[in-house]
Amino acid sequence: MQEPITIRDTGIKVTDVLRCISLGLSYQQILDTHPKLILGDIMSTARLAQDFIEQYVTSEGAISLDHVIEIRANSGRIINVSKIREEYPRAYEPWKPNEEAELVEMHKKGMSVLKIAEALKRQPGAVSSRLRTRGLLGGKPEG
Repeated sequence: MQEPITIRDTGIKVTDVLRCISLGLSYQQILDTHPKLILGDIMSTARLAQDFIEQYVTSEGAISLDHVIEIRANSGRIINVSKIREEYPRAYEPWKPNEEAELVEMHKKGMSVLKIAEALKRQPGAVSSRLRTRGLLGGKPEG
């Protein structure tokens, strides 16, 4: 089962806020119910739901799926992982140890981030991020 989408570091689920909105609670009532939230959190939650509906919800008659669509929330944005994987088949998959070894080897050979990304079937940003994490690329290491 997927982890619920939470708002910032509050631990409050997006669905809890949407439930409050659906019950007709005012902004102040929602803030009173969830004191860790700020008004911007409620507005961002509503915007996230709106974006999702506009991008992915259609009338029943128009739905025709040939494959599973994987959607994730990332920094307040909805990401259609299935669409990204059309170009980068390994996008958003965990890195395997042998794949990390290949990454390091290709980097040592002087291959560009774009060429490494192409070889590993990953997004260039993911390759750059992984190289930074391993201290092999300029910029701040993550995590």
